[in-house]
Amino acid sequence: MEQLSNIKAFLKELQTFESRQDVFNPWKDYANGYDIGPDAPEIRSRHLEEFLRLRLGRAKWMLVGEAVGYQGGRFSGVALVSERILLGYHNRVHPSAILASSPGARTSDPECKYFKYRTQTLQGFNEPTATIVWEAIMDQGISPFEIVTWNTFPFHPFRQKSGFFSNRFPKEEEVKLGMNYLEQLIRIFPETNIIAVGRTAERALHRHGISSIHVPHPSNGGANDFREAFRSIFEKSD
Repeated sequence: MEQLSNIKAFLKELQTFESRQDVFNPWKDYANGYDIGPDAPEIRSRHLEEFLRLRLGRAKWMLVGEAVGYQGGRFSGVALVSERILLGYHNRVHPSAILASSPGARTSDPECKYFKYRTQTLQGFNEPTATIVWEAIMDQGISPFEIVTWNTFPFHPFRQKSGFFSNRFPKEEEVKLGMNYLEQLIRIFPETNIIAVGRTAERALHRHGISSIHVPHPSNGGANDFREAFRSIFEKSD
């Protein structure tokens, strides 16, 4: 019960973060024309709360990336998870790997005029990194409830000139702020081993005194290197 209360307090603190001009808070902010309705932040909050609750007392690993991306946690509410996975449109990763009450609910607006592809209109966003990460988890035969996913900066940083459907690297001061949330999450899941997804995340964790195991980021052609490093970690842990 105490840890469940800690999750609720953690989520409430995320919701109090005041966004800047180039940062979107998925659990508080609503963007007309992008989000399905004003209740979108609450839907994303429910997704995150359930995701974390299902892993209490079970999680052994915490994968930490850089920041929320517009194709992933921006609409799903869960780091390194795409909306398309939550909605049951992924051919290998079932939404029950993320939530118990699967599938999740859509928060992107199907009528958003900025979608580039019809599949985005029909099924929401698909994030390549999320796909590679969760397929790797499935390939290793790990229970998905032994895995928690997070980011060094838990909100969505975007390029202001490019708009909401863009990503940028988090700034140093943003990562420093993000470490406060990560430390809270580690206290909720104290038994987890931390895996840094990418050198940027690894360096950020190291600067803040958080030990981690590094795996290459799967973006920009690094998918095979990520899979190999991820497989090696779990072979050694066995």
